[in-house]
Amino acid sequence: MSNSAPRDPAHPRPPDRGRPLLSAQATHLGFVALAGTLLVALLSTEGQARDWVVTASGVPPAIAVALALHRRYVQDRRPWQTLLSGLVVLNVYNVWWMVEHYAPTPPPNPGLVVTVGLPIGYLLLLAGTIMLIRRPLRQDAGAAVDAAILGLSIAFLLWVAILEPQMGRDVPLADRMRTMLILVAISAIAGALGRAAVVLPTRRPTLIYMITTVVAILGGTVVRELTTTTTQPGGVWWVGAFWIVAFTAGTAAALHPSAELPIIRYPRARVLSPRRLLALSLALALSPLLLAADLVTDMGTDLRLVVAANLGIVGLVVLRLSQMADRQMYAEDRLAYLAQHDDLTGLANRSTAQERVHRCLGRVAYGVTPGAVITYLDLDGLARINVEHGHEAGDALLLKVTERICDTVRDGDVVGRVGSDEFVLIQEGEPDAVTDGPLRAVLDALDAPFDLDGTPVSIGVAHGSMQVHRGRHLTAETVLREAEAFLIADKHRRRAAARDRELEG
Repeated sequence: MSNSAPRDPAHPRPPDRGRPLLSAQATHLGFVALAGTLLVALLSTEGQARDWVVTASGVPPAIAVALALHRRYVQDRRPWQTLLSGLVVLNVYNVWWMVEHYAPTPPPNPGLVVTVGLPIGYLLLLAGTIMLIRRPLRQDAGAAVDAAILGLSIAFLLWVAILEPQMGRDVPLADRMRTMLILVAISAIAGALGRAAVVLPTRRPTLIYMITTVVAILGGTVVRELTTTTTQPGGVWWVGAFWIVAFTAGTAAALHPSAELPIIRYPRARVLSPRRLLALSLALALSPLLLAADLVTDMGTDLRLVVAANLGIVGLVVLRLSQMADRQMYAEDRLAYLAQHDDLTGLANRSTAQERVHRCLGRVAYGVTPGAVITYLDLDGLARINVEHGHEAGDALLLKVTERICDTVRDGDVVGRVGSDEFVLIQEGEPDAVTDGPLRAVLDALDAPFDLDGTPVSIGVAHGSMQVHRGRHLTAETVLREAEAFLIADKHRRRAAARDRELEG
């Protein structure tokens, strides 16, 4: 039996939320004031005091996220909790780094925290960011993957062409892997956030602040690795400006009211355009091109790290191709469904109903089933509903009729919609028993009024049935034509009876 299209479940009422901590204007002014104050402090200090200024800049974003969670301002809490975890890890790393370099007595096993803390913190930020934009970008997942591939390709290019040659083979492999992992994570975040800012206009201010954060972290990472020496383990002093901008922008991202505004998407084309296909091709070709350049120029690229980075790009490209294949399969399945079903009710359409009648008559002709009853139903009064209440009301009535028929027929019966107000029933069984039982149940159910926006509405239903007994060899065209003739005769009888009632009245 073909049923009507499923109705969307009711969305649960969201929990009450607190008001935003700051207005949009106050957030912008606060970002400028806080960043300006910390940058002035960075310029006015030196040595250990300057490093403490940079370390202190990591505290405000953690406090802002914690306050937003505490005041229940953010509705989807898990992404922000993950971001808060990443910020806490980064603050622990910063304090540990300060203790390692300035404490009179170095802490035990300091290298573990310094080596592991930074990538773990960035990976938590990456996970929180993905969770934050995953649901809004679900309908545009392909474009988000494209953006991530672009970000990874840029990171790969920076690593092979600039950072690794500058670091040299003297730097331990673990340190180089840590730096590359940080670079890849930050670039992937930047790519995904960039796409989110394009398609989510209501969240754009928060997303722009988050993009500012990751771009500043990316710039700071590159500058730090290029300028790190034994006398300057954290790079040149002005690299602290990148961290200050990054952390203050992260604070503004958490405080801005757009962090939890309702999501409104711009309509976007979901096809893989030639430009995107070219970008994917270049991303796959990047690794061989850079390796060829390394052979020519002897840049000193570590093949192990190149392969590791390229595997990430290849994995995302494979994911993109998988999405394309899934979308193609969905489109084909959808087209096949639409070719066989009525778009409004989800019932079998005319061509499908005729095919089902043909199959049913084959089973009857060869004695597989004791017979069948093919019935046309015609709704009397649907045109009046469309005129008096509009086509939306008419469509709603059709859906209610469909639901009532489907709830009444037996399992195995076929219901189809073959016209604007016409349905067909295919019911197998002993013809007289079907006519007196299952068919009569459908007609009785349709005699009851329908609730149309609180107004009871009654409609007349004319019907014409053709009984087919076991062993009879009839074509579907013949049976449907006979059923339609009986339907027309019933409509004439109903109209004549209505005129007689009017004359008697």
